[in-house]
Amino acid sequence: MRGSEEVAGETTGEDMKEARRRNPSGWMEFTRNPSVTYMIDALIETPPDREFSKSELQRRSGVSRESIRKHFEVLSDLEIVEEVPRTDRFRLNIEGVVTQELLELNSAVNHVRSRGETRPAIERIDIIYGPGEKELSDSIAEKLPVLG
Repeated sequence: MRGSEEVAGETTGEDMKEARRRNPSGWMEFTRNPSVTYMIDALIETPPDREFSKSELQRRSGVSRESIRKHFEVLSDLEIVEEVPRTDRFRLNIEGVVTQELLELNSAVNHVRSRGETRPAIERIDIIYGPGEKELSDSIAEKLPVLG
């Protein structure tokens, strides 16, 4: 992983897009596979104490069984999900740093959208993925005036 300054500082003349692919930021690494983003979207809507199997996540996210098999490890490595001891089930790791940041980002975007101040890019996202339906959690809502 690298910081954005490493890509910006390259002077070899190579295409920046290719440089970013070869040396991705944490965000690029995290979002490069659409299946992972669909799985995370399904997890964000999961109550924190609800246990689930990989098959259930596959059905709820709409991704293939092969995608779950190939990419579930990303969720585990980033501590977004945790294994329920002595079972083959998992749950959202609400204490995980990445999980907390994802929930906060999701709430912040939903907050902006709820104010009716969506920009054309967000409207295009709605066309592609469907409108946001999540309510703000009380704990995140308390932080939002700082974001606005």
